[in-house]
Amino acid sequence: MDWSWLILLMCPLMMIPMFLMMRGNHSGHSDQQPNKVSQELDELKKQNERMLQEIHELKQQG
Repeated sequence: MDWSWLILLMCPLMMIPMFLMMRGNHSGHSDQQPNKVSQELDELKKQNERMLQEIHELKQQG
């Protein structure tokens, strides 16, 4: 028997579960990313405020 048609059929069938797994991993990852970016942005804002305060204090001393 010629089984080559089975190999050709397996490729598209295997793509469906791989697509679903990739889609599931991507959506879970994207939910975490904005929270991390938001936390980093808040920290940078705090650092900026501290540095502006230090600059203001140094100008008053000089």
